Amino acid sequence: MKCEKDTTNCHHNLWLNNQAEKDVYAVVNFNYPDTSIPLQNPMAHQRAFVEAGQRKPIYHQSGCLENAIQDYTRNYEPKDTLIIFVFDAAEVQANWDQVRLQYKVLKRFDYSIHELKNTNFSIDFP
Repeated sequence: MKCEKDTTNCHHNLWLNNQAEKDVYAVVNFNYPDTSIPLQNPMAHQRAFVEAGQRKPIYHQSGCLENAIQDYTRNYEPKDTLIIFVFDAAEVQANWDQVRLQYKVLKRFDYSIHELKNTNFSIDFP
C-alpha cells in the first residue's frame, strides 16, 4: 500500500482538530445546501470518531480531495461546498435515531474548496 502524502496542491485527508473536552463523531456530507443529517450512524465509520484533544483525519480520498470535490460538484451539485456535522459521541452511542430526529448537532461547518485550502484541510472544533 502506497503512503499518500499531502502536498500544497493535493490533499488526501480532511482533518478534525478536536479541541473539546469530549469525544465527537464528525460526518462529511457533499449535499450542500441540504442540512439534513445523513441516515447512516457515524459509529459505522471508525474514521468519524475523534477523541477529545486529538487531531484525526475524518475523510480520506485516494486521489486529490480537491479534484474529487470539484468533480462531484461539477457532476451532481452546483456548489463546491462540504458540510461537516459534529456530534457528541456519547449521544450518538446512546441513541443515533434521537440525535437525528432532534437535530442534536454540536456544530455544523460549511466549507468551500477555497476555504478548505486556506485551512490546509484542517478544521478546528469547537
